[in-house]
Amino acid sequence: HKKYILRMERLEKLSGMHFVKDAVKEILVRLGYVVLNEDENFIEVKIPYFRTDIEVEDDIVADILRIN
Repeated sequence: HKKYILRMERLEKLSGMHFVKDAVKEILVRLGYVVLNEDENFIEVKIPYFRTDIEVEDDIVADILRIN
């Protein structure tokens, strides 16, 4: 399974919004991602096996924005 780092800075830069990291984690978990590691600047996730469309960090950003 693929792993990706989602940088909070990247999410906020692309969206133009501020996000609370716990809310982002909740969205990711609801979408089937598994949180592997985190700190104040990033969340490392494992991509769900059925999500063959996730290829770059910005695809994860798009998922979050779609739900948010």
